[in-house]
Amino acid sequence: MLERAAHVREVLTGFRSGSEELAAVGEPRAAYTAGEPMENRYAAKATELKVAARTVKRWVAAFRRDGEGGLVPARSGPRSGHRNAELWAETALEVMVEHTGQSKPSRKMVIERTRALVRNTPFLALCASPGRRRPAWEVGDRA
Repeated sequence: MLERAAHVREVLTGFRSGSEELAAVGEPRAAYTAGEPMENRYAAKATELKVAARTVKRWVAAFRRDGEGGLVPARSGPRSGHRNAELWAETALEVMVEHTGQSKPSRKMVIERTRALVRNTPFLALCASPGRRRPAWEVGDRA
């Protein structure tokens, strides 16, 4: 997921870090400079990664919509492996516990809330890592 996010940031900004201030040596590469049309950037990244340009466009759309959490593969549902199943079960229980003393939550609401939390878990864990700089949007949000 983190590697895919770096590719998406390179398509969007020309820099794998997403920031000119944190540019790696040789960035931006010619295919990803500011003046290059987005369609050309999608095509260049698709060729580089040996995927369809449409795939790169979907990644970019998911990243814009949900941040790095949006890049978690869609198959990260409860059937995709033992670890994910455990994470889903634990998260679903947490969602249900949040409703203790309230009306019983609907199955659909529990599934949707669990899916949203599980999809963003890798990104949230990354933000909470010790020694990791906090994103700007998180720093100003200390309510």
